[in-house]
Amino acid sequence: MEKLPFKSVRTRSDRPLHTIHTDTMGPITPTAFPGNNRWTVVFVDDFSRYAKVYCITNKSESGDCLEKYLRETRNLRGKNEKLCFLRSDNGTEFTGGKFSEIIDEEKATFDFAPPHTPQLNGTAERFNKTIQNKIRALMFDSGLPESMWSLAADAATYIYNRTPHKSNGFKTPLSLMNKNIKSSDSPAKGDTSGLGGSVGDP
Repeated sequence: MEKLPFKSVRTRSDRPLHTIHTDTMGPITPTAFPGNNRWTVVFVDDFSRYAKVYCITNKSESGDCLEKYLRETRNLRGKNEKLCFLRSDNGTEFTGGKFSEIIDEEKATFDFAPPHTPQLNGTAERFNKTIQNKIRALMFDSGLPESMWSLAADAATYIYNRTPHKSNGFKTPLSLMNKNIKSSDSPAKGDTSGLGGSVGDP
């Protein structure tokens, strides 16, 4: 498992799946219903900003979620897309177990932020803040009980991936991840995937 010295300034990737950012959040109260989940792990593609939020009961499940993210994004983009770098903090959920095994199998490189510097894992940190705000808006507008936050997380991520982003030249993450989809094919502004209410651009 190769580790790359962290640099505070990085060049943005020029293709999907070259670099993935990840972070965990929790423990979250109340425990989610359904699922009894208390944590989330997020993955954000550096090039497209295509993201997924996985709700989990324990941080040790992060490796399974990385496997799911790679499978889903390769189904969208192409099975031969190679992962080169994974950026994260030094959390034990990333440095051992199945997570580390997958990085080894991919022949990818860990790009760790130094300890106690979450701002240097900026892409994942900013996504966490963005998605938290969308979750709160959906929960408030829909009137769902707080324990159903995991459903709101799924809906918020669905909207995020189908919303044009300024950093993407006002293209959607989904359209950049899947070249067969145009940004105009999947508009999501105001779409709440059955929860009610609306959210604005990220």
